[in-house]
Amino acid sequence: MKDFWHEITSKLLDHSRYTIIGTVLGLMLAGGFLGFAGCQSRTYGLFGEKVTRVELAKEVIRADTDLAGKRADILAATAVLNAEVAERNQLAAAASEDLDRQDALKVELVNAVSLVGTQLASGSPVNWVGLIPMATTLLLGAAVGGIGVDNVRKGKLLNNGGTPPPAEPTA
Repeated sequence: MKDFWHEITSKLLDHSRYTIIGTVLGLMLAGGFLGFAGCQSRTYGLFGEKVTRVELAKEVIRADTDLAGKRADILAATAVLNAEVAERNQLAAAASEDLDRQDALKVELVNAVSLVGTQLASGSPVNWVGLIPMATTLLLGAAVGGIGVDNVRKGKLLNNGGTPPPAEPTA
């Protein structure tokens, strides 16, 4: 008995072998191309993992949000730093003004003493009236300084729960 199927397939395969091989290869290439084109592209994202385009967009949004928070923190820290610098500059300016005032007082005192010494050395009469403004300035400066020191001492006593000393002695 003859095997018709074998005869047909062997004659067909022998006669059209390249057509069949080309068709099979074409189908394989088409399937591979469809599989390749259907896959989503992936790349390394912002955080070091392989991501798709949509996942990358989400990572960018998350990174922008994180950076906005850091920017806000930096702006707040800059504002605090600027306030500290402004305070330091004000303290330095006040200290410089105080030094200028003290130096001016020293110059005035040296000039007054020098004037008295010159007048005494030359034998001319000393103008004691010219020394009154300097003496008044020294007296008032000492009084104001004493009042300030006394107020600081009383404030410390009150803050520590103590009572300040009486203003006038009791009899």
